[in-house]
Amino acid sequence: MMTSSPTGRRELNPEQLRALELMDEGPLRVVAGPGTGKTATVVAMYVRLLDECQLKPSQILLLTFANNAAADLRRRIDALHDTSYDESWVSTFHSFATRTLTTYGHLHGIVPFRLMNGFEEKVLMRQVLSQMGALEVLGPLHASEALVQDALWFIGILKQNLVRADDFSANSRATGNAKMRDLSAIYTAYWAEQDTRHLWDFRDVIAQCQLLLERNDALREELSQKFQHVIVDEYQDVDAAQVKLIAQLVEHHQPYPRLAVVGDPNQAIYSFRGTLPAFLDEKWEFGGTRLDLRQNYRSFGAILAGSDRLLERYGLSAAALVPDRGDADVAVLHLEHEQNATDEATGVVRQIAELIAADGSRAARYVPGDIAIVLRSARRNGRHFEEALRTAGIPHEVGASPNFASSDIVRFAVHTLSALAHPDDDTFLMRVLESPFAGVPAADSHRLLAEADRRQRAATERLRTTSLLTVLKHTCFLLHEADPSRWPLPWSGTEPPPSPEDRADLEREQAAADALERSSREPPETNQRTSGFFGLLSDEGRNAIHGFTWRWARLRSSADHAAIDVLMHRVFDELGVIRLLMSPYTSDSRRDELLGPLRMLLRAVADHSEFQALLSDQPSSLTETIAALEQLLPEHRRACSCR
Repeated sequence: MMTSSPTGRRELNPEQLRALELMDEGPLRVVAGPGTGKTATVVAMYVRLLDECQLKPSQILLLTFANNAAADLRRRIDALHDTSYDESWVSTFHSFATRTLTTYGHLHGIVPFRLMNGFEEKVLMRQVLSQMGALEVLGPLHASEALVQDALWFIGILKQNLVRADDFSANSRATGNAKMRDLSAIYTAYWAEQDTRHLWDFRDVIAQCQLLLERNDALREELSQKFQHVIVDEYQDVDAAQVKLIAQLVEHHQPYPRLAVVGDPNQAIYSFRGTLPAFLDEKWEFGGTRLDLRQNYRSFGAILAGSDRLLERYGLSAAALVPDRGDADVAVLHLEHEQNATDEATGVVRQIAELIAADGSRAARYVPGDIAIVLRSARRNGRHFEEALRTAGIPHEVGASPNFASSDIVRFAVHTLSALAHPDDDTFLMRVLESPFAGVPAADSHRLLAEADRRQRAATERLRTTSLLTVLKHTCFLLHEADPSRWPLPWSGTEPPPSPEDRADLEREQAAADALERSSREPPETNQRTSGFFGLLSDEGRNAIHGFTWRWARLRSSADHAAIDVLMHRVFDELGVIRLLMSPYTSDSRRDELLGPLRMLLRAVADHSEFQALLSDQPSSLTETIAALEQLLPEHRRACSCR
């Protein structure tokens, strides 16, 4: 049953309305299972405080965990409430802590700081480990990536539980455990480096904000009076430091803490980082009332029943949600033990074909766009589903996660930088030429790369050591001979071309290799002189290869001395990516698809260069930047969905 809410802004069910009423009776815990309207309830709480309690946005603190969640909350609030020019505090925990430290920290001796991302934490930890003396038992792992990651994880857990380096050092000495002493030494050295350079991570901003309030009674009271109501979304993901920060913010509320939290212990996803869903359950410390939301608007009954069985199997409490949608018109739980991934994909696609099929008596119940296939590992199994869908003639698309690492433009940039850093390794330049961003038509790029491969497999040593770049230069000589005015030699003023002697040797040995290869493939009577791969290049391909070689020569000439961020911009400019983005023939969707990852990549390069400058007087080298970017490009997951 849905009833108009007291705010008149939206319809809420009786449980959600009860949550709004309980806000006036003391601290409130709302345990909201999946699909029960959790976000709608949080927004309704906020709007009620504005409309019925006459609070200003500056007097309400609404906290959540992800930037996109905070943005969604702001969007929903704006849609339900008249625009206000008063300051708003709807943000993530880390944004709130950073804002508090920035606003009040300078008044209490906190100097400006730089917030590190995960990659920068690894860079700093590697430097700290490289500068440390001998460790008692972790010495053999001193230079390993495993120790870098494990030490950061361990220190992160300590920070989230407000265990400072000096306290942990004292405790580790008391235990007599050598491994703990090593970890203590690493933590102490790491924090000393952070403190000296004013580099904080996301856990530090929470801990330092909590410490600022702990040491300043007047500021703690000021913020407690400023925020007359605190709402926390996704409370199952809080850690000890965040709980203590919340307690400080409601400490001076009278006659009881004006606090409302919403979450679901069964949806905790950050336990591996030290968060405790128990803070919403047995470790809840604020008293008040608990309310459960059980009306589910998202899933059919069979899915909810199956979820409960799964929770019980792993020792968790069943949600016991009530399905608003009832039962589905198709079987929503189907179990078969397939022989292999191909059989599994075929079985799934067969069911999809049945769902979208029409017969003479009725229209199809579904269209392909109604159906999605979600895989745990699309890298491992996605190909089987794509092939099965293609064989069945079902239109589909393969979607990627929003992670910018999955973008073709990012990979193209990394391959280009790698080719510039390793000019003697053809692998990266081949990948550059294979990319459509290089501007060489696919057929001509294939012929060019096939020619380079053929030379490397030739009988003569000279041809086997011919680089792909030399093949490009040789092609430009042939183009120049064909039409000097149309195709001038591209390396004037940049780098030396092949010497006349080198070129003559290459041409003689190539001719001999051509003759040998033809005689091995063709009967003697059909042997005749051919123009080789050059004669097979299209006119468009010749222009593209000439233009690419010209631009590549310019990039090569600046790679050794240009700043990394400048070189990155030159790559996109010289190789035509900027022209592609500005072209009126590029669709808006394709432009948006490229611009987002491009901006993130350029920002990553700039941030890395800036961070390296903080750690060293030497600018980041091209090789170091490539290594950094490779670590910033985590493995991306894909989901195969029908369209």
